[in-house]
Amino acid sequence: MHATSVKVWDLPLRLFHWLLVVSVAVAYCSAKTDWLSTDVHWYAGISMTFLWLFRVIWGFVGSATARFRQFFPTPSRLLHSMRHGWQEIGHTPTGGLSVIALLLLLAAMIVTGLFASDDISLQGPIARYVDEAFSDQMSAWHAWLFKGLLGLIGLHIAAIAYYLIYKKNNLLQPMITGVKTVSLSVLVRLPHAKQHLGWRLLGSVLLASVLTWAIFSPTAHHFFYQPPPATPTPAAAW
Repeated sequence: MHATSVKVWDLPLRLFHWLLVVSVAVAYCSAKTDWLSTDVHWYAGISMTFLWLFRVIWGFVGSATARFRQFFPTPSRLLHSMRHGWQEIGHTPTGGLSVIALLLLLAAMIVTGLFASDDISLQGPIARYVDEAFSDQMSAWHAWLFKGLLGLIGLHIAAIAYYLIYKKNNLLQPMITGVKTVSLSVLVRLPHAKQHLGWRLLGSVLLASVLTWAIFSPTAHHFFYQPPPATPTPAAAW
C-alpha cells in the first residue's frame, strides 16, 4: 500500500502539548517534593491557566486537526470507530474523548486552585475573597483532582505504548515533528488545514494572556471586586 507524509499537528498545538507536560511536572515537583520551592507552584499554575485558555481558543481558530469540531467524540463517531476502525488523521474519537476529559479536568483544577490555600505559603489568587471553610474545601478538591490528572496521564502513556507495541503506530513522533505517514487512500478524506495562521496565533496568545492576567493580577481583582465597607468601631462607653 502506497503511503505519504502529511502535516498533522501545527506548531502551536505541539508547543501547547509539551509546555503542558513541563508545567504539570513542575507543579507536581513543587507541591510534592523538596526539589523546587513551593512558590514555583504558583507560576506553574499561571502557566497551566494560560495554556488551557490558549488551547480552548485554538480549538476554534487553529488548524483543522486542532479544532474541536474535527475530533469531538460524538456517539456516532465513537460507534463508527469501534465497528470499522478509524482512517482519518488527527485524533481518533477515543483520543478526542481523552482530550476533552483532560481539558475539563484541567479546568476544574484551575478553578479550585484559584480558591485554594495551604494556610502557610501557598494561596490562590482569589482565596482572600472567600471564607476559610470554602477555601479549605477547594484545597481538598484541588488535591484530589491532581491525583485524577496523574491517573489520566498514566492512561495516556499506556495508550501510546499500546499503539506503538501492538499496532505499530508511533503516536509520539507526530507530536514532535508534526508529520505523520498515512496511506494514499486517506488523502481524499483529509481536512483542509487553514494556512497563514499567524494573525490567529497572535490573537489567541494575546487573548489568553489578557484573561490570565485578569485571573491572577491583584490590580484586575481590585477593578472587578469591591470589598464591603468596613464596619465602624463603636465608640467606647465611659
